[in-house]
Amino acid sequence: MAHQGGFRKIPSIWYAELYEIPKRSRQVIWRAVVKMSKNASQLALQVKYLDHHIRWSDLVRLEQNIHDVKGPETKASAFRNTFICDKKIVENKIRYGVAFGNQKHLPFRVMKNIIEFEQIQDGNDKYWFYEMHIPLYLIKGYEESVQTLLP
Repeated sequence: MAHQGGFRKIPSIWYAELYEIPKRSRQVIWRAVVKMSKNASQLALQVKYLDHHIRWSDLVRLEQNIHDVKGPETKASAFRNTFICDKKIVENKIRYGVAFGNQKHLPFRVMKNIIEFEQIQDGNDKYWFYEMHIPLYLIKGYEESVQTLLP
């Protein structure tokens, strides 16, 4: 890489426009710190850090009562009766079209992440979100259904 004199880009680095400093992703930083850990307590701290950043509540469909839910799980509860109906990639970023069915009013925590809005003929509205703002169980269900449709 050094012989390239800055002309070749490193895949794990995010390059900004013009004169901004290149930034490493959180994943690359975390891996470097784990590799540099010298004892079990340093490694345990990094595992705790990883556990804190995993969206555990998004992995499984929320089946409990909405009133019992507190904190970060309330975002997943807003997607309770929804389904993903479309997917597209724009500028290397994955977007999903979500239909909220009969829900008339969406919470602000959901509305602030909408990129686009589309009205469909069947009466359902399609809201476009970046991949990171949708619970993972919805994405998994959509991707599995698409795979079953492909030959």
